[in-house]
Order: sequence, then C-alpha cells, then structure tokens
Amino acid sequence: TSLIKAYTEITNNRTAVIVNVAATNIKDAVRYTEYAEKCGADAVIAMPPYVGELDFSSVKEYYNSICMGRLSLPN
Repeated sequence: TSLIKAYTEITNNRTAVIVNVAATNIKDAVRYTEYAEKCGADAVIAMPPYVGELDFSSVKEYYNSICMGRLSLPN
C-alpha cells in the first residue's frame, strides 16, 4: 500500500488529502496525478519543473497536461 492510499484510508474523508505531484517532466507529473486520483486524493498541488529554464508556454503546457481529464479533482 502506498502512503497516499494509506492516508486516504486513515483519514476516511474526515479531512482533505492533498498530494504533491511536482515532477521534472510532464509525463511523470501526469502519472503522479493519475495515481493520486486513483488512491482517492482530494486535490493535488504542483510546482513547475525545477530543472532547466522554462518559458511561459512550457509552464502553461505542464499545468494543462496535469489538469486534462482530472475533472474529479479540483482545478
């Protein structure tokens, strides 16, 4: 059992479970977000990739990719 799943089971909807899904690339951030949702997280939090220099459109793509299809989690 993962820590995320353990927290969602222990809290049993008594408090929100917010999971950090920050990653160094879009693919991993999306994968982490999908896993958090699968485990029952209430929301996710992410900072933009922290390696390399990113322009605004790259950061926007990163966040849009995380949000795509995650309609059951708050945007």
